[in-house]
Amino acid sequence: YAGLFEHGYEGWLKLWFHECDMADIQRDNILELFYWGFFVENYDKRHLNTTLSEQELKWREQFVENGLRRLEHAMNHRFESGKNDALYDRFNNKLDVSIDCYPLGLYVVVSALQVCMNLAMRWYFGFECEHIHGVKVWHKHINDTNSKKEKHDAHALLFLHGIGIGLAPYFYFLKALLRQLRNLGVQS
Repeated sequence: YAGLFEHGYEGWLKLWFHECDMADIQRDNILELFYWGFFVENYDKRHLNTTLSEQELKWREQFVENGLRRLEHAMNHRFESGKNDALYDRFNNKLDVSIDCYPLGLYVVVSALQVCMNLAMRWYFGFECEHIHGVKVWHKHINDTNSKKEKHDAHALLFLHGIGIGLAPYFYFLKALLRQLRNLGVQS
């Protein structure tokens, strides 16, 4: 997603970390972002999840370190060591929970948006839906039918989002992503 963002990786990171300067973002801030995005855990080398095997912990460390190296390479930028605790990020679920009530009409509109987006995901974009361990997962099989070009490496795109209006905010992003795949000769 960040690579397709209008202002690139730098703009996406600035957005994630509330319009901070790039120099303020440090290595462990990025590692925490990756850890939370892929494993829903806080990143702290001093307090790693002790319920996991040594092999799993090592694999996770390598995974996020590789992600950081790839990001630095794509951005042609090196993040300074350490963690900037003064940065405020968009990890909403790290904040205290509060409950607010709204008019019934708002809930009806939000539900209608969710239903419409589910229909769009299935019939407009051609995704399939499954429930895996209680989590709704949308997926799409992509076929590269262009035999003249080298096969593209298969990469998964992972969206994580919390409670809200569902997938509606991603509509134009998905549309642009599928258009970009078609331009590469990949049939979606």
